[in-house]
Amino acid sequence: MMPPPDLPAPLPAAHDEDADAGRQAAIARNLRRHAEISADSYARNTKRALDGDIRLFQAWCAGHGHCSLPADPRTVGDFVAAMAAGEAVEVESRDRHGRSRIRRLAGVRRPATIERYLASIAHLHRAAGLGFDRTHPEIRQRLRGAKRRLGVRQRQARGLRWDELLRLLPPEQPRQPPYDPFWERLHGEERGRRKADCRLHWLASLRDRALLLVAYETLCRRAELVALCIENIQRTPDGVTVFVERAKTDQEGEGRHRPLRPRTVAAIDAWLAAMDWSERERLLGQGQARAAVEAAPSVAAKGPLFRSIHRSGRVREAALPASALPVILKRLAAAAGLEPEAVAGLSGHSTRVGAAQDLRQAGASVLDLQAEGGWRDPRMPGRYTRALDAAQGAMARLARIQEGEEG
Repeated sequence: MMPPPDLPAPLPAAHDEDADAGRQAAIARNLRRHAEISADSYARNTKRALDGDIRLFQAWCAGHGHCSLPADPRTVGDFVAAMAAGEAVEVESRDRHGRSRIRRLAGVRRPATIERYLASIAHLHRAAGLGFDRTHPEIRQRLRGAKRRLGVRQRQARGLRWDELLRLLPPEQPRQPPYDPFWERLHGEERGRRKADCRLHWLASLRDRALLLVAYETLCRRAELVALCIENIQRTPDGVTVFVERAKTDQEGEGRHRPLRPRTVAAIDAWLAAMDWSERERLLGQGQARAAVEAAPSVAAKGPLFRSIHRSGRVREAALPASALPVILKRLAAAAGLEPEAVAGLSGHSTRVGAAQDLRQAGASVLDLQAEGGWRDPRMPGRYTRALDAAQGAMARLARIQEGEEG
């Protein structure tokens, strides 16, 4: 974990100011040392979550006049109650350009989120060399009350199952973007805009088709999906696989191979060809000789597999951000005519959830789901398939027998 840029709130005044100052200095040294030795120990998303949780807790403490490090159990208990009640907190953070901004965070936090906050607070205390007792009655009873009042059931992303995924899947595209001779009659600026819009739609359709199919077949989390590289596609006489180098439950990079069906491989190849075409068109537009452009190495040989597309109709070098995945899914779902409630329920993990549900209905065991999706805890895939399991349970089978549906 990277410590917050600002040191925690100072300790309350005490009769021995020298000892107090010495303790604060020791805390600061411990935090700096922890940041140094753990720089490569945590995934980027884990660091981001820890930093955000700690900033939230410190901002809440500052607003109520409490000390955040070391935190008194009563302070932490009151924080738990405030989060469960949906208290708003103004938190200072930085945008992607490094500029300072104030965010107002409000709304009822679910017990699972509050437990994550507690884990982050405990982590901060360990990093500072301080003790933290999560089992203290002030904390335990507050958390228990939140669970009883709010319930522990977590919101689940809507599963995007195979039949529905086919509805969202963009159609196959030609090898080059469509061209309308009428464009040549238009003013130069308007003609350029029409061509750019056409290329943008063409490239996005090819990318999104490959993206959805790969997401479903690999059961990748959204961060794992956008981290895939072209080099991860491995072609052998036995078939084509994609190698998922790292996962949320595989931070050390043992990796796993996921098989790809011919439909998916064809979609990937079409997207890679379009990516290469886009880059060569860019070089030609810069005035480079056609012979030199044709002899240049393909940009589709390495680098991020799924990339952002500029509004001018050019593929960027940067990987598609993970936050773009739910946006793409909802856009495709709305275009496919899904109900607004169904569109709103989609998230970056919807393909993962839907694939797990299809596997379960096809007879896969929970252990099979764990192996396919990289889950360590069987409760996670069990949550995704709870409704399907109920339909196959003992009472459901009894009902079918009694109604004459089964012999």
